[in-house]
Amino acid sequence: MTLIPPRFMYLPMLAMMAGFTVQAALAGAFVSACADEAANPFQPGYEGRGKGQGAIDFDAAFEACRAAAESDPDNMDVQAWLARLHYLQNDFEAMFPGIERSAEAGNAMAQQILGDVLVVGKGVDIDLQKSAEWLKASAASGYPLGQYSLAMSYLFGDGVEADAAAAAALYAAAAQQGYAQAKRELGVLYLEGRGVPEDSAMARTLFEAAAEEGERLAMLDLGDLYLHGMGVEADFETAIAWGERAEAAGETSASQWLALAYLGEEGNPVDLDLAEEWARRAIEAGDNYGHVVLGYIDEEGLAGEPDLDAARAHFEAGAALGEEEAIEALARLKEE
Repeated sequence: MTLIPPRFMYLPMLAMMAGFTVQAALAGAFVSACADEAANPFQPGYEGRGKGQGAIDFDAAFEACRAAAESDPDNMDVQAWLARLHYLQNDFEAMFPGIERSAEAGNAMAQQILGDVLVVGKGVDIDLQKSAEWLKASAASGYPLGQYSLAMSYLFGDGVEADAAAAAALYAAAAQQGYAQAKRELGVLYLEGRGVPEDSAMARTLFEAAAEEGERLAMLDLGDLYLHGMGVEADFETAIAWGERAEAAGETSASQWLALAYLGEEGNPVDLDLAEEWARRAIEAGDNYGHVVLGYIDEEGLAGEPDLDAARAHFEAGAALGEEEAIEALARLKEE
């Protein structure tokens, strides 16, 4: 029998412990890298980390999160982040089963995403009751995107009884945490007087706050306020400036908004050339409503005499792309 000197007795154990320590450190580093690339900056426990969807480098994010999942397969945050990446790339089936596992483990972001896909049936059958349950769980954790999505459910009665006041309260809770989309939606409710008292001044304040944080639809909302003089003195130039700012920020519907603004009301165009230019830019941006605008200009003869053949060609182009108003316009021309 060979005796091991006391000072060497614990070496195998220490070596094993050191191996575990290194492995854990590596796993932690992988998880941290995944969080930096794929966490939502509003996610509880990761506030200010991660990236908004427009800033994600998907190749880097998938690489980091797959490494994290391999090193720590039971980490439900990692499973949720991978699901988020698949969700944002419209690869809904790839979210499962990770999205369900992380939602069941209490991950608020996963609960929100799962609730959202259950409303529209993306990668899973529609189930409004389950959707509402998941969104309530997410919102209860204080996650602003969960609050936002649950507010939408209350507005439309998806899995819950329609309640505009409850929606407004949830939007307000998300807005207080800095979620720009919630500020915009709350502004719309104030403008319409749904669930809150009608207050165009409050709507403008919320639209301005959301717009300054980059919310593009809020920029168009401000354009509408100034274009139509809702709660502010009508100011066409300011309205156009907000529309152009939204277009420059990447809002695809801004081009059609600008086309309609220049088209004016009741057949009295403000600037027909610019209306046509913006309508064509809308089409180039993938907004098929531009065909409707061009068809309307020819049908009404705003540039001279009515040209029904040219109008029909524009409407047919829009209809072929599924634009509902173009389809309706074609039906109207057939009746005339």
